Amino acid sequence: DTRGTGMGGNIFVNANSVTLQNGGTLSAATSGTAPTATGGTITVEGNTVQLNSGATITTATSGPGNAGEVIVKADNLTMNGGATITAQSTGSGNAGNVTIQGLASPADSVVISGFDENFNSSGIFTNTQGTGVGGNIFVNANSIALSDGGTLSAKTTGPGNAGNISIHADTLTLDGFFTQIQANTGRDSQGRGGNIDVQVRAASLTGGSSILANTEGLGDAGDIRIQAAQSIALTGGSFITSSSFDSGKGAGNAGLIHLTAPTIDLQGGSIISLSQGPGNAGDMILEANTVTASDHSIIVADTSFGPGRGGNISIQGLNGSGSLAGDVTISGQSTITSSTSGKGPAGNIAVLTERLTLTNSSMNTSTGATGDAGNITINASDSVQVSSVSELHSSSGVGPTGNAGQITITTPTMTVDQGGVISTSSSGTGNAGGITVNANSVSLLSGGQLTSSSSVDPAPNAPPPTGPAGTVTVTGLAGPANSILIDGSGSGIFTNTQGTGAGGNIFVNANSVTLQNGGTLSAATSGTEASATGGTITVNANQVQ
Repeated sequence: DTRGTGMGGNIFVNANSVTLQNGGTLSAATSGTAPTATGGTITVEGNTVQLNSGATITTATSGPGNAGEVIVKADNLTMNGGATITAQSTGSGNAGNVTIQGLASPADSVVISGFDENFNSSGIFTNTQGTGVGGNIFVNANSIALSDGGTLSAKTTGPGNAGNISIHADTLTLDGFFTQIQANTGRDSQGRGGNIDVQVRAASLTGGSSILANTEGLGDAGDIRIQAAQSIALTGGSFITSSSFDSGKGAGNAGLIHLTAPTIDLQGGSIISLSQGPGNAGDMILEANTVTASDHSIIVADTSFGPGRGGNISIQGLNGSGSLAGDVTISGQSTITSSTSGKGPAGNIAVLTERLTLTNSSMNTSTGATGDAGNITINASDSVQVSSVSELHSSSGVGPTGNAGQITITTPTMTVDQGGVISTSSSGTGNAGGITVNANSVSLLSGGQLTSSSSVDPAPNAPPPTGPAGTVTVTGLAGPANSILIDGSGSGIFTNTQGTGAGGNIFVNANSVTLQNGGTLSAATSGTEASATGGTITVNANQVQ
């Protein structure tokens, strides 16, 4: 410890086995009066390092001098029972960095788990409460496993920026509720949140574990970037979240979520970007060959209660913007959603893939306030299938609302069947968006529909909408479509108005159009004013059956 102007002393521990337990402590602190009063560095080297039952290694500064670093070089590091490694600043000096690696980097394994008797998590923590910058956390190991509340945390609760978290590993596993990697800004803070950067072969989050970058203060949240050479998996209620919450004094923007791996698999997992205040929600980018979401998985970007903009959701190939994923499969009542219930617009959803399959699930954008809903754009080089009562939808809700988004689908082959629906709607003052399908082969089967409506919301005493329905256009990739088949009762292309807004038009351009077994083209009005005119149906075709 140093309390004057001189430098603090370093601590160096070197042994085959190092164990701290039952509150055992290594500490290097500075509360000196000058910037020269830097804290000492703590270095621990050993084949095996164990921190058990409330043991702690800590560096700290409460003055203008920077705190020292914590460096652990161990082939195997185990932390449990509320054991912690901390680096903090409560003054103008910077907090120290924490580095975990092997004797000859990387470490073989890093295992962090459990709580103490007061439910304090085991983990590595950096924090700044003053103007000093928070410390960075760097973990380099073949295997990193966090469970039962194990935590990596970089936080700011003051004007100083939080530190970053960087992970390099072969495998990263998080398991269990309260197990988390987080980079947050606290309530009323002004500093920016830290970034989370993960580079691994495989990352797995299970059992409600999480990776978080949130802001409750004026500073922006940091970004989350996970790059895996093989796979990223979220199962069992686990989630990745970037959010902005206004605690009453304003809030910064949420950060980017950027996931890159050959396989991204969600089985009951969630990826969430939120803004509840003036800050914008962060964008979300998923780059993969295969993206699957099943078992009630959620991918959502939402803005509410303020002027903040919703985040965009982009799914694309491994080569970045403009490249195609191989297969995007959304099933098992899973959802991809971009929404706004505030003044800010919702984000857009864009999917670039060879094949998109939507089964018993939904992809939608919506507005329930004055902000516009986002657009949905699907570019699939092979096929799009929407089936089993799935819904691809953009809507504008009741009241003085913004416009619904546009839906644009470009693919050689599109099939909507088994009650699947592609639709836009307005139940308020906003316009329903248009639907444009550019495809050489279009099949609407077994209740499959394309529909745009201006319709009364089913809620009791809901007023009639004033916004118009959108136009539905079906044509080919370069000129007329080859064939459009509408087969079965309830199958078809529909526009409808029930309020005072105009109905939508239907335009079909194809070499062959076939309607059979109750297949329908319909533009209807049951509106309450003369302005609620029905839409026009135009069919350009060489052959109509």
